[in-house]
Amino acid sequence: MVTPFLPLQIEEGLTLLLEVLQNSALQKITKVWYLLRAHVLQLVAIYLSLPHARLSLELRQQIFVRGELPGDV
Repeated sequence: MVTPFLPLQIEEGLTLLLEVLQNSALQKITKVWYLLRAHVLQLVAIYLSLPHARLSLELRQQIFVRGELPGDV
């Protein structure tokens, strides 16, 4: 049986994922960066698929605001 995540765990996990996306030191290692970024974006998509009762509107907006990176098209 899978234990559901608590709202605080969801918020903490999302914050960490967005920090990884914005970490400029990681962006310098091209191949590793793109693989890591792809994995993080997959996880962010899972967060976005959570019901609104689990992922607040504020956190959803944070994904869109903080998830944008320089050079993204």
